[in-house]
Amino acid sequence: LVASITGGEESRSAIRELIEAGIPCYESPEDAAGALAAICAYYRSRKKARGRLLHVEGDRELVRKVLLRAAREGRSMLTPIESFEVAKAYGVPVVEAMLARDEEEAVKLAKALGYPVALAVETPDVSHKTEVGGILLGLRSDAEVRDAFHEVLRNVRSRAPGARILGVSIRKMMPRGMEVFVGARRDPVFGPLVGFGWGGVAIELLRDVSFRLAPLSSVDVEEMIEETKVGRLLRGYRGRSLDDEAVKKTIVAVASLMEDFSEIEEIDVNPMFVYERGAAAVDVKVYLRAEAR
Repeated sequence: LVASITGGEESRSAIRELIEAGIPCYESPEDAAGALAAICAYYRSRKKARGRLLHVEGDRELVRKVLLRAAREGRSMLTPIESFEVAKAYGVPVVEAMLARDEEEAVKLAKALGYPVALAVETPDVSHKTEVGGILLGLRSDAEVRDAFHEVLRNVRSRAPGARILGVSIRKMMPRGMEVFVGARRDPVFGPLVGFGWGGVAIELLRDVSFRLAPLSSVDVEEMIEETKVGRLLRGYRGRSLDDEAVKKTIVAVASLMEDFSEIEEIDVNPMFVYERGAAAVDVKVYLRAEAR
């Protein structure tokens, strides 16, 4: 039995009551369906050989320090740069990002990375920065970086007045590749639920995502890719093949982070650009469990 109760904040108490009673409950039918699919795949896997279990031995000490700092500050999510650090510590191929606390430092870092760059507000309090004007892309000169620095801060202070602003992150702009999503959410009953599918703005529209429960085997990862349309495109449907090995490594890295750190509630790598050789995660979000704060 799996339940779904919609209604936003008004439904939270009912969801908690069901979970405490041992009934898995979700805020959306899509999440409930994803959990059921993963459970079915898990029990099918017990009836046949699943290959070897996969796990990444990342830099646990670095991740632990980042999570501890966030917990001490009572935060529900990591900042963008912290999220990049945590993902990189387990082998996710993230874009290079640096923190600038003032206009001059922003220009200096942009020059060091090389134009064009992206500039985004660095805050632990805003999840979707585009909705508050907190990110600008394709900046190609010192003057554009200076203007963007002030514009982004002005936007966030106006549209999210309570947000703590730590500065801005300067990120190297990457050429567009095929956009994929890799993520995981901690199910209160079944544990880490890992997903792969089409990424970018299309993720909500296309719903092209495959799920498995961690720990993952080599067969699980293969099937997650094969079950999606974007996975078939990665492997050369009507065109050249892209680097699906980079995708596999990222799926395993995300699963491993969820296994190693119970403090993490959710990881969202979206989008990750995949190329013929290599990949680049251009946005990463890491959310923390309430119990860890």
